[in-house]
Amino acid sequence: MMKFEHHIYGVPSKPMDWMEEDYFDELKMYQKNTQKFYDGLMLNVSYKRSHELFVYSSLLKKSNTEIIRHLYDYLQALMMDLQPYIHKGRGYSVTFHGKTVLKEAQPSRKLHLSQWLQAFYVTLILRDPFDQLKDLVAIDDSDFRAWDENNENDIRRVLYRLYQGFFGHGKKELTTLIGDVIEFSAPEFVGDGEAQDFVNYLYLPLTQMLVYAHTKDRAVKYPEKLMHSLESHRRYYTEISGDPNDVCNKWGWLSLGITAFAAHAYDAFGLVPDVDTEYMPMWLVKGEFPCYEAAFPELIHAPKPQYKDFEFTASHMEEGLDWRPIWLATIKWAKAEPNLPIVCEVIGKKVDSLSVDKTLQGEVFIDVLGNEPPVFKLYSMEPCLLGEPEKWLIDMKQKWKEHVSSILPEAETSAHFIDG
Repeated sequence: MMKFEHHIYGVPSKPMDWMEEDYFDELKMYQKNTQKFYDGLMLNVSYKRSHELFVYSSLLKKSNTEIIRHLYDYLQALMMDLQPYIHKGRGYSVTFHGKTVLKEAQPSRKLHLSQWLQAFYVTLILRDPFDQLKDLVAIDDSDFRAWDENNENDIRRVLYRLYQGFFGHGKKELTTLIGDVIEFSAPEFVGDGEAQDFVNYLYLPLTQMLVYAHTKDRAVKYPEKLMHSLESHRRYYTEISGDPNDVCNKWGWLSLGITAFAAHAYDAFGLVPDVDTEYMPMWLVKGEFPCYEAAFPELIHAPKPQYKDFEFTASHMEEGLDWRPIWLATIKWAKAEPNLPIVCEVIGKKVDSLSVDKTLQGEVFIDVLGNEPPVFKLYSMEPCLLGEPEKWLIDMKQKWKEHVSSILPEAETSAHFIDG
């Protein structure tokens, strides 16, 4: 098997000398941020940090399980930013390490093809572990940022339509889509010189690799295109980009695109690369890694979430209170609390407030019940799925007490689950 050398070993700054220390520091910061996500203090996880950890661990030759955990994390972090395009105009959920956060519909903005490609490549490498490939290739091509926003044949959109044709339900025949890539890779459809280099050295060689894997003469042509992709990738990050820092650009240290299409060619046609290179780890190409459940046994063995109805009350208040401002203040509080479900729309629309991401599905209602003095209640309208019910209840009991004491200092509060 031919050895294709990695450029990192010839870099004057000798990245391998400081990489272990950097990896350790990044890992500590990542673990802190992951805990913040669990605690509701962060509602997104950095996909760039996940990527760095994956690349570092691969070049440092950590165990396959350690490396693949970073790659699974990277995919889930990437999907946090892509879900608004999949669920356009609708609320959606994101999941990371077993925790799900509900998000409201996001305003429309253009999507960078490079970000979509990262999720697409990793999905192929990991063999679509979360059943989302069909969603990735169902995004509308007009959602992608273009050099000329009015040009539907900008190369970024044309490339996406080709991948959509191979892995989804393309709007045209594959031969037409391939012809479009050839026609619209001309400079006027690409952009400035930097964009042209990026397309010519990174995107087009990968496209050829994919196309020739699907031809009858794949046994001859595919290996040629694979080598061309590797050579183009290395040359771009060492010579073409014009940025001397690009030799230490972590996006160039491992090619997810080459690895992804090599994995696809291996799965679909049994094509085994005849080249050994750290740009394209062979164990990833062959799928020799644990599935998500095996890579994260701590999530599988964690206590299973439980459906619970709950009720928060405030009682023993003075008589004759004006309940409307109290009721409105509590609606506002409930809308702003991420660890409560959304407030029922019928009453929620009474208060204008900034939307926040929610960690629980379902709805809550807020009402004043009974004769004077009444009982003030916030309660679930349907059972909510709670990961750690008792821990959640302790936390929310304190938050409810603090809220009520700020508007009803004399009230007695309680928070409990309703068995039913």
